[in-house]
Amino acid sequence: MRKYEGIVLIKPTLEPEKALEVSNKLVKVLEDNGAKVVSQEKLEKTEKIAFEVKGHNAAYWQIFKFESEPTIIAEFERICRIDDNVIRYMVVKDEIKRVNKVKENKKAKKETKNVDTQEETQKEEN
Repeated sequence: MRKYEGIVLIKPTLEPEKALEVSNKLVKVLEDNGAKVVSQEKLEKTEKIAFEVKGHNAAYWQIFKFESEPTIIAEFERICRIDDNVIRYMVVKDEIKRVNKVKENKKAKKETKNVDTQEETQKEEN
């Protein structure tokens, strides 16, 4: 199972209880399909978002982290597209380990390059 992080923006015109219902429905879709929700932030309402989304300048939003098979993501996104109360959603792989590994590889290459440059300089001097 892979780790994912999802964010959902819900219409600001809904009552808080209805927005929470929509959020819970999306989490239930994940769990019913075999995903394990690891953490879930409190549903919050922003007064203003950075840019207008489907005619709305504000939104309820929630971030949650979960573990699932890649095939479950397609079903989750399908439900988000169908639900008129969801105005924007995004799911990304949570790749902290991979990012750290890439940084380590870049650092190792840079150190190798510096050593090679020093060796060439020493050869030219001799």
